[in-house]
Amino acid sequence: TGLVRKANKEELKNALDKAEEILAESAKYVESTISGLEGVKTDAQAVYEDEEADADTTGEALKKLIAEILKARLLGDVDLNGSVDTQDAAELLEYNAELKELTQEQAEAGDVNRDSVSDTGDASMILEFSAEKISGF
Repeated sequence: TGLVRKANKEELKNALDKAEEILAESAKYVESTISGLEGVKTDAQAVYEDEEADADTTGEALKKLIAEILKARLLGDVDLNGSVDTQDAAELLEYNAELKELTQEQAEAGDVNRDSVSDTGDASMILEFSAEKISGF
């Protein structure tokens, strides 16, 4: 009964690696969707490095980190499917033609030129990106 189960930190390490990848490429993401990631990653890193951290503490840190990672949205990913392609431009064009409504999150993702408006200029840039005429936004 005196034994304490040590936490398996492999999943936490994988999440930390993913968070680091996102933060290293932060220009590819909607800024508001990754604003809390650095702080949560720092807290999770401390738990990962703590040799005395138990399974509950590790699990809680993992849960928080994954929740922040899942909030991250790629710039240009208007349909929120995890990739930027011509469908995202089509969604943005439909929105600009007033045929479709976008959520605030979708509108922020669609603003690839960062002028605070998701318009046809952004749709054009998404199409150029999809056609590999430009390498980023």
